[in-house]
Amino acid sequence: MGGWISNVKPQDDQENLEQIRRYEEKIYDDGTFGYSDELDKRKVGWLDQIIYNPHIRIFYVLILALILGIVIPMIIFITKLENDDRTIYGSCLINENARFECLLNAAEIVDKETCYRALCCWEDSVDLEFNCYHSFPSAYQYTTSNVQVNTINGTEYTSVDTTQNHPDRMAALKVLTHWEAEDHLVVEVFNKNKFPSRGQGQSEASRKQGGNKKSSITADEPLVVEWGNANSYFYIRVGRHETDETIFDTRLGPVIVTDNYIAFATTLSTPYFLGLKGGQGAVSSLKYGVINGFESAELPFYISYEKSGHWHGVLIDTTDPMVVQVVQAPGIMFHVETDFPELNLHFFPGPTQADIISQLHNHIRKKHSIDRPPVIPPYWGLGLHLCRKADNGSVVLDELTQLFQENKAIAYDSDCIEEYLRHPIDEERFENLTDILTLLKENSKKVVLSQKVTAPWDTGEIDLIYDDDVWLQNGTNLTNTTPLLGKVDNVTVTYFDFFNPKLSSFPIMPNISLLNGLSLSENFPILYNNSICQTPESLIQAMFTTSNSSTTNLNSSLYWTSMCPEALHTVRYGDNGAPTYTSHLTLHNTYGEQALKTVYTTLADETLNPNGTEMLVTSSSIWTSSMYYGGFNGLQVPFSWKGLQDSVAYAVRNYALSPMAGTPICGSMIFNMTIQKDNDLCLRWFQFGLLLPIARNSYDGNSSYGPLDLPDQYRGYVNSTIRKRYTYAPYYYTTLRQYQKDYIPIIKPMSFYFNFNAALTLVDQFMIGEAILAAPIIDRSVNRRAYFPPAVWYTVDGNTAWNSSNVGATQQITGHITETPLFFRGGYIIPTLLNPEGTSIEESLGGIANYTLIVALAPRRNSTGKLEVKSPHAENETHYVDFEARLDTTSNTFVLSVNATCGSPNSTAEDATIRTTIDQVRILGLPFAGTLNITMDVTEDQDIKYIYYYFGEENAVRIPNLNVNWCVTNRFEMIVTQSIETRR
Repeated sequence: MGGWISNVKPQDDQENLEQIRRYEEKIYDDGTFGYSDELDKRKVGWLDQIIYNPHIRIFYVLILALILGIVIPMIIFITKLENDDRTIYGSCLINENARFECLLNAAEIVDKETCYRALCCWEDSVDLEFNCYHSFPSAYQYTTSNVQVNTINGTEYTSVDTTQNHPDRMAALKVLTHWEAEDHLVVEVFNKNKFPSRGQGQSEASRKQGGNKKSSITADEPLVVEWGNANSYFYIRVGRHETDETIFDTRLGPVIVTDNYIAFATTLSTPYFLGLKGGQGAVSSLKYGVINGFESAELPFYISYEKSGHWHGVLIDTTDPMVVQVVQAPGIMFHVETDFPELNLHFFPGPTQADIISQLHNHIRKKHSIDRPPVIPPYWGLGLHLCRKADNGSVVLDELTQLFQENKAIAYDSDCIEEYLRHPIDEERFENLTDILTLLKENSKKVVLSQKVTAPWDTGEIDLIYDDDVWLQNGTNLTNTTPLLGKVDNVTVTYFDFFNPKLSSFPIMPNISLLNGLSLSENFPILYNNSICQTPESLIQAMFTTSNSSTTNLNSSLYWTSMCPEALHTVRYGDNGAPTYTSHLTLHNTYGEQALKTVYTTLADETLNPNGTEMLVTSSSIWTSSMYYGGFNGLQVPFSWKGLQDSVAYAVRNYALSPMAGTPICGSMIFNMTIQKDNDLCLRWFQFGLLLPIARNSYDGNSSYGPLDLPDQYRGYVNSTIRKRYTYAPYYYTTLRQYQKDYIPIIKPMSFYFNFNAALTLVDQFMIGEAILAAPIIDRSVNRRAYFPPAVWYTVDGNTAWNSSNVGATQQITGHITETPLFFRGGYIIPTLLNPEGTSIEESLGGIANYTLIVALAPRRNSTGKLEVKSPHAENETHYVDFEARLDTTSNTFVLSVNATCGSPNSTAEDATIRTTIDQVRILGLPFAGTLNITMDVTEDQDIKYIYYYFGEENAVRIPNLNVNWCVTNRFEMIVTQSIETRR
């Protein structure tokens, strides 16, 4: 290199630069590299030639760019994927109980490579329920691209367009938000490519928005929506305007919209919520549960508690199958399988649970054009309903004869005759049906048949009665009109297409004069042979067509057997008579509700039921508006202590959309399965079941049990439990009638009235109306712990269980094998029947039983209550009675006022067809004792007796033999004072 420098002669700076330039051009052109002779060249090695060759330098630049731009990022990418701590999108250091499973729509991800290709995190462990999970933040996200406000048909919509960060894995997402009412926010999420004109076309005004905008609100609108800055990370956040607290935020997990599913996650304000699968507060460890309205009977609605003490509700309005995963972040992920990728999220701001339920019902009534109150059972429907599996009518007749024997008699109210009784009635199996019906009538039992939504497959018979198109079509072969066949008890059956407009009434209805109601015992399709279905395309569809297994059915959240997802329902007919089909996948959730609606409509038809006879209608499958058509038989669970506990938790968690729920007393019937009998478990289940609005016991003696399966002693305990139900029936019926007006269910979680931390997680005790706390025994012990919120609480014996208006407490309570611990809340008056002795609830109501008023006093407030009872013997006879008790501790005076309306207008005591006499008053918590003076303004010179049955700081007093008929005296007062001698 010294030779190159030696050829440059010293000159001024400008000359030097020019000479150097010319010389460089020469040496580059001739390839001498500035060496003056061959000797200089020989002194330079090959490495120097490579380094200083100007043509090769260009190649060096290209190599360097390749390394910096591709190789190094690949090394980083691979290195970070192999690192369990994070992906290139987010952290993998997520607590096991706060992980969202990666891509539920796919087949199970069973290896690390598949998981990494899915852009998710992986942890190797055989103890985990799933190994592949989303990072935080998730790789599956969108960018906000455009926001504008449109006015469509007078309603202001905010429209948000997005772009997806993985176009090969995700579809374009669009969001529309608007206020349906001042207390009802709607957020619509859908696949923009599938619905290109949605939110457009009818716009009256439009303006471009920029930045992180919120939906247009006023001071009166309780919620605000955000979706991120333009051209940046998209999310949906809903917050409460008053407190700025977040109640919904998708940034916790993925947001995915494709052509066949929608998945998104949201955070919760607190871990405490009701509804959905596993909504048990902070202790929830559930992975996920299938929501399908049938076997698991979970519903797409939850009520969540906020740190401020407010509550809000969220309805995921879809008829498509959905998987829900609950994590302890706290958060929830929803995965909706659908042919039409759209989803409406309805937000109800509350702020109380009562407000949320009212807002929810307003939406349901508007959406379904319902202008009548929810359905409640007739008064006799509050009793016990028995059903059984039997081979023939002789077995049924023999069992009924035993049930009516004096030494085995059980008070109950209706009978189904046989669980699988079909129409037309099998003359060979039930040739003695007339004898059975006669025996039931002689013993004052109603007939509530148990019906399937299937018919035995007999082409000749069906062709004579129905057109082919009322049957469910076989979607695997559209040219074949043969209905899709399933099997029930080894009988080949076909399911009715309840969505078909031609199926205007329930098709297998027996003579309506023979029955008092229907129970749909299996109005969810069961397909025993799924080999005819197409190969499942996703995990949900695999669940959808899982081979039938009774054990799996009742014990696994992954079980879901049904007809083929691709099977078709006829949903409408065009003007030319051509049918329009919708897949069963899309309508699966609502199949049972549609069957229930069809039954209700049929029984309410004036041509079939001209006298308007009140019917009891229940279902094994419900959905969001089912409470307007009938009751719910209860969550199907096996005969086990866990099954009982799950059933109690379900009744508490899902009270809002299951207000008329029951439980499968002593377990669900499981075909071809025997479960060991447990007398204590069966008794406790009867005791719990008879606290719910619907009390139904269906048994086969193998997997579930009935009264005759119990020994005499336990059958006596059951009979005592049934009569307690009759005792409280007036209170139940009154509360249910109020539910028809304000939509507040009779069974409610403790948190409905008491927003205390101790009440938020309770799923094993509940309120019955406002006045009674129930703490059922659901294990082998006779004792349990129960939480008493701030208030005065009395035992049924009149003892004070807890008395504090400031704090609550969890107390050990002592129960008994014969009864469920119940507690009366101070400040309420509870109407009950005194010693009902009839063999049915109707007989007790119209017999010798009179009314007892239980007055539970509370400091510094009046006690109130009401009674509403409709006579089963007269259509227009309904009695209304209001009660109020006032306590003056200064003068030691107690005053009970009664104000009644007797039956129909202008009716008299002689017109009443039921008992209308108040015979006894029990006062709990009377703050003074000693000698009492008792007077009534409807009696003269009557020596009214009283009995103390508890002594302490507060006293329980029973005042018997009053014999006051409210149809004779509509208004009267009772005054109790402490005698002057006692005061001295």
